Amino acid sequence: MSTTTEPSATVTTSLRVPADLLARYDRLGALTERPRSFHLLKALQAYIDDQLWLAETMASAVAEDEPTAVTNAEDTADLISRGLIRPEDLEGPDPTSDEEYEAAQRGPLRWR
Repeated sequence: MSTTTEPSATVTTSLRVPADLLARYDRLGALTERPRSFHLLKALQAYIDDQLWLAETMASAVAEDEPTAVTNAEDTADLISRGLIRPEDLEGPDPTSDEEYEAAQRGPLRWR
């Protein structure tokens, strides 16, 4: 018995794109012999996957008793390497006491 997976329904949408980006996009399509839709879907999927991961990771950290769960060096380096945050997003005054550090960790999450 074989099972087949139905493809997801598709819808048409439009997007305004700067002319220089469209030229690069068309050049990529020509070089790879792929249609515009192929590259646009790949780019959109990658962007949405990254943004959902970031939003869900941050929401999970905020919901935990330990909001520092995503602030260790390895996770921060991963976020920066994926382009999801910038080093300057981490700038701020350094707490000078344990109490100030704890207060800073429990502060609200601010999106830029």
